[in-house]
Amino acid sequence: MARRFEAIVCTDVTLQAAAEVGERLREWLLREEILLPELNAEQAHPAGSQAVQTITCSCGQAGVDGDFPGAAKLIIGRNIYWSEWGHNLHCPVCQYAFEPEDDEALEAMAQWERGEPAGEVGCPDCGLRRPLTDWDSDWGYGNLGIEFWDWQPLAYSFVHRVGRLTDSRVTVAHGGRG
Repeated sequence: MARRFEAIVCTDVTLQAAAEVGERLREWLLREEILLPELNAEQAHPAGSQAVQTITCSCGQAGVDGDFPGAAKLIIGRNIYWSEWGHNLHCPVCQYAFEPEDDEALEAMAQWERGEPAGEVGCPDCGLRRPLTDWDSDWGYGNLGIEFWDWQPLAYSFVHRVGRLTDSRVTVAHGGRG
């Protein structure tokens, strides 16, 4: 069974600051009762009593006993928030949506994972070239992120609050696995 996720990726948090900023984010999510303190088998925090405040619509979210499905996993360290549902890039010049060539994308990702600047990929329509991490994409690249599994779409206001709390630009990666 496929599982769906959205991840808020803090793109400006350095590797050196990720643990401290991540702990501050975790404490806030627990204090606001968005997440529960215990961890499940996947090392994710189950949704707390105020999790409904994070989504765009609470339609059908609460179960019969008021439970909110889903869990969230805080990830500290260089990570690619990837999906089996594709790696779509969106060109800011010509608006073309495409999946990068496998070899080009894999090399660009490998460079980024090694701690180097990400390699460039090109738009097959207009030829624009830029680092893989700079494209508007369904995937995310960062040293700090939080994956929300089996959660309804996150509200812009919540994503914005996470960005302010972490003092970082944020992007939302989404997709699924399994």
